Parts: sequence; C-alpha cells; structure tokens
Amino acid sequence: MYLVDTSVLIDLFKGKDTKQTQKLEKIILYQIPFGISAFTYQELLQGAKDKKEFDKLKSISLLKKFTTLAITLSKMLLRYFLSAEKAALQYEVQ
Repeated sequence: MYLVDTSVLIDLFKGKDTKQTQKLEKIILYQIPFGISAFTYQELLQGAKDKKEFDKLKSISLLKKFTTLAITLSKMLLRYFLSAEKAALQYEVQ
C-alpha cells in the first residue's frame, strides 16, 4: 500500500505532469491499494478556494474511502499504544 502526500494529490487535481502524479495515475489504473492520512484529507479541504471546490473535494468517494481507513488505522494504533503503556505501568507497579 502506498501513502499519498497532499502535494501529489493537489498536482494530480491540477493536471500537473510530474513523476509523482504519473506514479499515482498508474497506481489508480492498476488498482493498487493506496491511502491518505486524515491530515492530508484535512489539508485538501482547507486548501479549497471556495465552497464549490470544498464540496467537490468532500464528494470524491476515493478520498472518503481512504480517509476512513486512515482514521480507523489511527484509532487502532492509539489503542495499541495505550494498551502497551498500560501494561508497562502495571509492570512498573509490581
């Protein structure tokens, strides 16, 4: 799975032809799994120039799908680290 940066998505949306956008286009074409972080999704929405562009970005199902995945993974990691921290604290107490 590839994690795609904000700048690559912006360049793709603007139609810029870079090595990174070419790679992302191939990833999409060959249906290779990729994702974006919740921060990337937020940056894209914050960068919208007006409400119309904001709504258009929000409606892109591909972004929604991978944002949900990123949030789910973030929650899983948080639970993991919290449980590890709790186990470490219990070990110190004994």
